[in-house]
Amino acid sequence: MLLLVDGDWKTHSEHLTRLIESGYAVVSADHLDGEVAASATPLRAGLIAAVASDADSDRAAARAGELHLRWLAWDCRGDGSLRAYRSGAMAVLPPDVSPADLLRAVSQCCPHGHDAAATFDEYPPRRCRAGDVIETGPESVVEIRAGAIAVRALHPDGAEALLGLFGPGEALLGPASGSGHVEVSAHADAEVIVRPGCDACPDDGLARRLGRAQITLTEWSAVQARPQVDRRVRGILRLLAERFGRDEPAGWRRIDLRVTHQQLADAALSTRSTVSRALRDLAHEGVVRLVGAGEYRRIDVRPDAVDSPGESR
Repeated sequence: MLLLVDGDWKTHSEHLTRLIESGYAVVSADHLDGEVAASATPLRAGLIAAVASDADSDRAAARAGELHLRWLAWDCRGDGSLRAYRSGAMAVLPPDVSPADLLRAVSQCCPHGHDAAATFDEYPPRRCRAGDVIETGPESVVEIRAGAIAVRALHPDGAEALLGLFGPGEALLGPASGSGHVEVSAHADAEVIVRPGCDACPDDGLARRLGRAQITLTEWSAVQARPQVDRRVRGILRLLAERFGRDEPAGWRRIDLRVTHQQLADAALSTRSTVSRALRDLAHEGVVRLVGAGEYRRIDVRPDAVDSPGESR
């Protein structure tokens, strides 16, 4: 059974030895070429990543998505659990995990004999352009492989409210097609899998990911319930920085996703002009800055200042 490892394993020879002795054929994901990947698909157990940075989590999630694999994260630095879970990891192991505990976790989440790719064969990935509506059926599950997905509420008068943004590794229940009230669409170019909820594999971590999606929707709703627009804008920026953020020098965190003023206004239940004014005020305070231009324009925030606990009530 082929087990892929990602990240730096140079100092973890005892852990690798324990996996190999248990019957796993351990191969570095860096050395898995296209021919091997194609021939080994039915035999792959999964992927485990030694995570020492946010970039490690993002890379592991991308590789697992490309190969249709479930994956685990070994949080080697001790503070990367949240990012790994949000990137789709089934489980996150602590820095001091023993070889025996590592093997136990791998055996539970990536058991011998599991055909990781089979669960996806019947429902091939869909590629969507930004703005495309993703058609779903009753209780459909939308799994995000790449890009970003938006959930919007549509009102009869034409007004829209952005209810949440979801990224790679996440999953959510889609509304019934033609419901006319809630719409799922591609916020950026995306790749998704849509399948009936009844066909979801019970041990693939889907329940955990759906639960996190519900928490995300609740967090957005809580922010949108704030009475002041500027408090709503601050809250939305904090949520985006947590979910799509990338650390930058000097304490900044970049929202690595293009979000327009109008989209922020939809999320904050306000107007574009009001949100633009709020962003200018935040920039004047030194807690927000805009970088780049056009399609490459991004928002940097200082997470510890943009929406402190005392301001979020």
